[in-house]
Amino acid sequence: MILEKSIRLCLLNDFYGNLLTQNQQAVLDSYLNYNTPLTEISQSLNITRQAVLDTIKKATARLEDF
Repeated sequence: MILEKSIRLCLLNDFYGNLLTQNQQAVLDSYLNYNTPLTEISQSLNITRQAVLDTIKKATARLEDF
């Protein structure tokens, strides 16, 4: 189930990722394609870990809407 959801999200990101903001694209790219932990993403973008998690949730919801 988790693998299917990840694959679906990767495919949605491939098709509709350009419709997201640059910040959302950067976070999802690191999270999905490079399997980067949330802490490392937050450190590289100078935002909190919670902001990374919120960005992933919002971007995922937008991709699902598209």
